[in-house]
Amino acid sequence: MTSDRSRDPAWAVADARREMSCRFDPELRLLWADRHCASVDGDDMIGLCFPEMLPPADRAANEAAIRAIVPDHPRTTTRHRFTARDGRVTWQEWTIHGVFDALGNIVEYHALGRDVTSEMDDEERRLAAEIRLRRAIAATGLGTWEHTLSTKIDCFDARALEILGFHAGGSSGHIPAWTERVHPGDLDRVVAQWEKAAAGEGHWDCEYRVRTESGAWVWIHSIAIDRSGGKIVGILSDISDRKRAEERLRESERRLQFALEAADEGLWDFDVRSGGMELSDRSPTCWVSAAPGLPMAGSPWCTRAIRLRSTR
Repeated sequence: MTSDRSRDPAWAVADARREMSCRFDPELRLLWADRHCASVDGDDMIGLCFPEMLPPADRAANEAAIRAIVPDHPRTTTRHRFTARDGRVTWQEWTIHGVFDALGNIVEYHALGRDVTSEMDDEERRLAAEIRLRRAIAATGLGTWEHTLSTKIDCFDARALEILGFHAGGSSGHIPAWTERVHPGDLDRVVAQWEKAAAGEGHWDCEYRVRTESGAWVWIHSIAIDRSGGKIVGILSDISDRKRAEERLRESERRLQFALEAADEGLWDFDVRSGGMELSDRSPTCWVSAAPGLPMAGSPWCTRAIRLRSTR
């Protein structure tokens, strides 16, 4: 398993890094392997066909990648599973270079490999966590979006596009000229908050109006939930019904206030649990006029203005 290859600076660097290195002929039979390969794969590898050492599920793709090495594209990188001598299933990554003669015919393949089991395990856990998160988000009816900081491109999932009034097939996950669709009354606030969030100076959590494809306005609540890998990922929901309900409540309160002022009446709100009372500006005047001897100032039920209403 040894040879004068140890004198080659490139192989010496690989050896110092505990990377695996080997060579195989045009038929993909191993000609040489270093001591790190031997520690993982065994001492009896020489002469074996490289793809046949891999699990059946990985053989065809890896062999095809190696066979695709030509003078114009002399290198490829592959990943595959490998069953070590102790029975452990590991992941290896190999960068394979072709060596050609003057006519462009392949003479040998030189390969440098490393164990990437921990990286693959981390990626598997990340993907599993992402799947769980997306399932949880789908169950709530929320949409998801992501913004790539380098390109400033936004991408929306099908549910987000539905909330925003766009067809997933027509928009391909992207909505052009996003700021032009934000309501003019919200635009300055939205842009200022987003610029701070994109610069890492604040958290993105914003409610604003957006014009849909049909021209209607929809209220959305957009929140960033992750910032990593050069992207900001978030969720959004349609809050139009809540905003309409809030507006109806405000309108109802305005009408009540107009009616009270027109009738020259006061309004009071008494909490049966705490004994607290809230009075409108007109109430004390009305009550004092009706009962001049009633002690208003300093009375506990007058001074404790608590807005909790009784629930039964």
